[in-house]
Amino acid sequence: MSMKVSVRIDDVNPLIEYAGSWRAGTQASDSFFNRYSDGGTFTLTQSNEASATIRFNGTGVQVFGAKRGNHNLYTTELDGDIRTGNGQNTQAETFNQTLYASPALSNADHTLVIRDASTNSDPNQSYFDIDYVCLFTPLRCTLLTPSPPSAQVVGTKSLQLDDSDPAFSYGPDSSAWNTDPVSVTAFSQGTGHSTSSAQASVTLSFTGSAVDVFGLVCASCGEYWVSVDNAEPSTFSAFNTAWTKPQTLLYMARNLNDGPHTIKLTNLAAQNGNTLNIDYANVYGNSPSGGITNTSSSGGGNGSGAGTSENQNGGTSTSSNGPPVGAIVGGVLGGLLILVVGLALILFFLRRKRKQEAQEQSFHPQPAMMGYAPSVAGGSMAGSGSYNPYNVQQPFHVPPSGSNGGYGGAGGYPQGAYGGPGMVGAAGMGYYNPSQPNVAMPVGPPSQSGSASLPYMQSDVSGPSAAMDRRLSSIGSASGDTPPDYHAATFNGPPVPPMPIRRKN
Repeated sequence: MSMKVSVRIDDVNPLIEYAGSWRAGTQASDSFFNRYSDGGTFTLTQSNEASATIRFNGTGVQVFGAKRGNHNLYTTELDGDIRTGNGQNTQAETFNQTLYASPALSNADHTLVIRDASTNSDPNQSYFDIDYVCLFTPLRCTLLTPSPPSAQVVGTKSLQLDDSDPAFSYGPDSSAWNTDPVSVTAFSQGTGHSTSSAQASVTLSFTGSAVDVFGLVCASCGEYWVSVDNAEPSTFSAFNTAWTKPQTLLYMARNLNDGPHTIKLTNLAAQNGNTLNIDYANVYGNSPSGGITNTSSSGGGNGSGAGTSENQNGGTSTSSNGPPVGAIVGGVLGGLLILVVGLALILFFLRRKRKQEAQEQSFHPQPAMMGYAPSVAGGSMAGSGSYNPYNVQQPFHVPPSGSNGGYGGAGGYPQGAYGGPGMVGAAGMGYYNPSQPNVAMPVGPPSQSGSASLPYMQSDVSGPSAAMDRRLSSIGSASGDTPPDYHAATFNGPPVPPMPIRRKN
């Protein structure tokens, strides 16, 4: 869980940008010199045109200084919100006083500007000074806020990388750097790197979510650039004529994605002999480490000092890490969509092929064998005396329609040709409808007159089926003989194949 941690920066820190008439407080000019923190360092002004700007990424900021009898009004402006404060105390000389404390802020880039706003015309009664500043930034750690706030980070995973660690790469070549900076014995582990060459640079490769780089503030120090993950650089200055301060925070980056990053510091050497001095770096994260990494997939975040790495005017640095979630989700969804569409197309073509095969079978049926019923005389088979149902002479086809489009009446077969006892002739079958499928009809029993009866299906006979049953029953009971053509009606040979059913598609 991310928690706030206070990072204390002294008044001589390069992260505080002074503009106008400021100077360092000294023991010679102030008898209360030793009441200020960090060995008595403080920065003061008597000019209403003087300002101090602090750019940071975090959730809060506090400014500490003195409230004394010769101090007066000042203003603070946080992200455009202007407030007025009073630094005067006529009762006593007080130090380590909170001059400004911000409300809780969103974890983002912020800018605080402090100005001397004295209304006293007497310059000796219009002082304003800054002792130190405390920034609150989110880290996976426990908040430690003693009085005064400490810069120590407690409860987070951190890794200190000394200037000689392989994670530091000095360029353009090693000859541009030396290992004997000013006050090197006061450096961490007594080692450091220094350069006076313009455009000489040092790059730190690391894995983590935050980083602090420490070095030297001195009279021979100068301006330098800082760039996180190859973004546009921002400018800082380690120049201070009054103080030489080893182990000073030169740059801090916060709110980075926990992953690989690089931070590059370049010496500008605006004046001949200006130096850049490196002491060590602290890396924070879940598993912080140092070394060469691939920063093309680095995570975004923010650094304090001089603006975002995309826009170096905002006090932070940002980058990006890992493949975008949207791209991953879009790729997965796109793959699933392609798979579903492919399966749907396969099913569609399979069903279409099966439908075409079924239609081809219905339009090309196997020919059926069917013939006219033989004529009879005296109840015996005509001809040779034997009956072969497969002795086909002519298949049964519905003849073409007459002028009226049907087979009933004058346009069809005559009644006498197919009529018989108990049968319905063609004239009673109604009209032929070409839109209806042709149905195979079995040959009916021959009539007593010896002519073949009309092929019919029970559903096609006009009149109740019970009337037909009564007629057939009366024929048998009147004569006591078997019905006409009993042999044909009881023939046990192979059945006559039915006509194929023509379906309309």
